[in-house]
Amino acid sequence: MQRLTSLWYCALGCVALAACGGAILGEQSSGDAGVTASDGAALPDGWTACTSPNGAIVCGGPQQCDDACPDDSCLNANSDGGLRLCDYPGASSSPVLPGLDPSVDCHECEDGNVCFDPAPRLWMKPDPIAFISCGIPDYGTLYEANGYGAYVSYADHSTYTGAPLPVETTCPQIQGLPLCGGPCGGCPTGYACVGRSPLHPYSLCLNDAIPAPPDVTVYCFRGVNHCNGGRACFTFKVDDAAQLAADQKGICIDQSICEVAAAALPGGAYCTP
Repeated sequence: MQRLTSLWYCALGCVALAACGGAILGEQSSGDAGVTASDGAALPDGWTACTSPNGAIVCGGPQQCDDACPDDSCLNANSDGGLRLCDYPGASSSPVLPGLDPSVDCHECEDGNVCFDPAPRLWMKPDPIAFISCGIPDYGTLYEANGYGAYVSYADHSTYTGAPLPVETTCPQIQGLPLCGGPCGGCPTGYACVGRSPLHPYSLCLNDAIPAPPDVTVYCFRGVNHCNGGRACFTFKVDDAAQLAADQKGICIDQSICEVAAAALPGGAYCTP
């Protein structure tokens, strides 16, 4: 019950945020179909505006990408012709294709991935409560190529700019701060590796929200702490335009990790005691 109550408060905060506005939807694609992004920049070799060489596929949108999706598997077909995710059979079990983030709403988008709305609507402003899918960065490129970059965020909930994820070769050793991903390795059982972005060069091991221990709250938002069981509310410090949205994506983690992260995480973080 306590967890449900916290989810309700978080949802209210997200709805309020959406009502106040959000990121501005990018311009529609203006280049040749399948070869240019929304800003006219050329896509990498092997890409089209609908597909990536790693298997990412989108439907609809200004490039009319439905034919790129096999088996008529366009997710949540939009009457407005907007972009949406191609969720063909087997996608959820493939390591390179998207699956629902276990914590829901991309609170725990695993290292190396980005968050995106699987069925954005042109007539709605980007809504942080709608970022429920987590997938390979190719989806960010495809969304941006179709003028939907505003419906993508990095795993730390920062504004998506199209910049690639940083790839570090060494891992700093910070007492009490379990960095992960790349040279930092993985996380122990019960923790998820989350957060790498252009602003945060390393991910951090955060308590897995699913499954949560009995009677332990797992969601929170910055400034209003609903955490218990020796946990505190962790949020990433991001760019000013996205900070309010990131504040709504708090997660209850071990208080000791939270406090060290607020003081020493490369890129910055907040911890609500």
